[in-house]
Amino acid sequence: MAISTGVPNKSVAVAVSSDKLSAYVTLKQIEEVEIPADMIRAALHAAGVVFGIDGDELAVMALAPEYGARHLVASGVAAEQGKPGFVEYLFRTTRELRPQERADGSYDYRELGFVENVNEGDALCRIVPNEPGTPGKNVLGDDVEPRKLPDIKLPAGRGTRISEDGMSLVAEVSGQVDLTGKSVTVMNTLTLEKCDISTGNIDFVGSVRITGNLAQGAKVTASGNVFIGGFIENGSITCGGNATIVGGINGQTGTEVRAGGTVKCKFIQNAKVLATGDIECGAIIQSQVFSSAAVKVVGAASKVLGAHIRARNSIECVSVGTSSSNAINIMEVGNDPALIERGKSLPGEIAENEKSIGQLERLRDVLTQLKAAGRATEDHEQKLVQVEESLANYRSKRELLDAEQIEVKEEMKSSGYGWITVTGTLNPRAELRIGTEVVRVDNEMNCVKFTRKIKEGIVTVPAR
Repeated sequence: MAISTGVPNKSVAVAVSSDKLSAYVTLKQIEEVEIPADMIRAALHAAGVVFGIDGDELAVMALAPEYGARHLVASGVAAEQGKPGFVEYLFRTTRELRPQERADGSYDYRELGFVENVNEGDALCRIVPNEPGTPGKNVLGDDVEPRKLPDIKLPAGRGTRISEDGMSLVAEVSGQVDLTGKSVTVMNTLTLEKCDISTGNIDFVGSVRITGNLAQGAKVTASGNVFIGGFIENGSITCGGNATIVGGINGQTGTEVRAGGTVKCKFIQNAKVLATGDIECGAIIQSQVFSSAAVKVVGAASKVLGAHIRARNSIECVSVGTSSSNAINIMEVGNDPALIERGKSLPGEIAENEKSIGQLERLRDVLTQLKAAGRATEDHEQKLVQVEESLANYRSKRELLDAEQIEVKEEMKSSGYGWITVTGTLNPRAELRIGTEVVRVDNEMNCVKFTRKIKEGIVTVPAR
């Protein structure tokens, strides 16, 4: 809308635009008199127009008036609007599953990137703040403020917290990060209906709960617990906590379960199971089962057939072997499986470390000779410093490995005691090991317990 304002002689009409950023003048020829620029300016002032007046335009109008024509004579300065801020996400907000490319250019269709892992304290998203605008001024001399931009809010959800400066959202726990609706959440338990080719392998910094089966060839790696509501069908688990398999493990060559805690399942067949804690199941068939605590094969129909069982403290089972089977069952206690595995791997690590030291020493000698001969470049001298640092690290690691090897050997010497209990039938072709002592069972035995004594070696007592 325009606001019209005249002056006493009614020869000058002023109109101000509705946004007050423009003012117009229309001259009216009422009498045979001149209309000087000062009169036009006075009319503008009377109408409140005091800013952005175009003096040149007023002069032209006074010298060559165009009566009835509308002239733009004043212009304000519009406010410069600010730039809205936004939330910048530091993780994948959309989950597009793609096979991982191998070094040789082929693709691994088991590694699809299903899980987006974050660790406690990781930044999940941050505020990119609003950029403020610049005030303007209208023709009436009033300041024109830019439009107020809305505050940016962080999409805090479960498992997250806002940083102290209020500008970032960080993970309160380790787990999977997701953008659910308008909130970012971090869940330390990943729940799936199944794990198969559609999900690919799972690698999760938290606990994993699969209500169905772990399908053939699938692998689950978790820092916490793993729960499988169905069966492991030739899949594998590695977890830092407990592993629970409701339906049992039905494996093939390569099927392996490793747990930093306990393992519980209905049966273990054609698989390798290793745990720091107890392993408890109803049957072990054609499998290797190693525990740094105890192994319990219990239940009404429990059996051990063609198995190698090793436990640090004790083994308890109901039935071992059958009268018609030629499968050999090995049960050993008194030695920590993890300690045995470490003892086996240490020589290789020490040899590899020695090989690296030898290579670095030869390179150091060459670089030292170049420097002594005055032929070393700046790159050579920098390389020499790096080689010396690496040598120091490898030598320090060698000392640690040597000390660990001595410690492992001493600990294995001091161990060697535990219990093997069979509450039902122990069939022939069983081999029992307690520490360094070995006994082979050639005749059927019932309800027996084996232990080791210092002088007598392995002794047998009734299991009650």
